[in-house]
Amino acid sequence: MDIKELNEFYFQLQMRCNVLMLGLQHRILETEGGGYNGHYYKNSEGIAPGMSMETFRENMRKSQEKELGFSFQFDREVDRDKMYEFVRLLREEGFYY
Repeated sequence: MDIKELNEFYFQLQMRCNVLMLGLQHRILETEGGGYNGHYYKNSEGIAPGMSMETFRENMRKSQEKELGFSFQFDREVDRDKMYEFVRLLREEGFYY
């Protein structure tokens, strides 16, 4: 991929992000955009290795951290309304941003 293709890819990605962020802002939610390089890897089956939910919960209970961060991935065609419903669900479950 050359620099022109890469710039076009990131431009389209940023435009899509802007549409979703505006949809959330319209509903009086704060938004912040950014990128990260993944901080995970895929195994031969295409998924990152994990742990059971019970082990995860136990590790969270034992953690000395004041905050835990999560990232979520969505289909590139997700619309504003579905994104809003997801954010609303997270808030109902006690998540914050």
